[in-house]
Amino acid sequence: MPGTRFVILSIALAIACSGTFATAGEKTSFHANAAGTYPHQVSDSVTIGAKPFSSEDLTAQAFGKKTDLLKYGVLPVLVVIENKRPKTLDLRNLEVNLVCED
Repeated sequence: MPGTRFVILSIALAIACSGTFATAGEKTSFHANAAGTYPHQVSDSVTIGAKPFSSEDLTAQAFGKKTDLLKYGVLPVLVVIENKRPKTLDLRNLEVNLVCED
């Protein structure tokens, strides 16, 4: 699905840019919170939380002030997955859909 590929590529690009544009004086460590602290869904002891970085202030928290991904039409989305099941998750066939609600 082309839209899914764009979202995944956007996330990969955002991660790559975060290290590229950081300077020595900026803090580059970003730590995600628990999945349940973001808008989330729970299914079978797996919690998936997501947070869009939809403003310049939010993107600066994760990527530094020199990277303005929104200017290039890239919407970074933090996705946190917590698995509290005894088995691991197989994400090889994961499908991600970005749904815009107005």
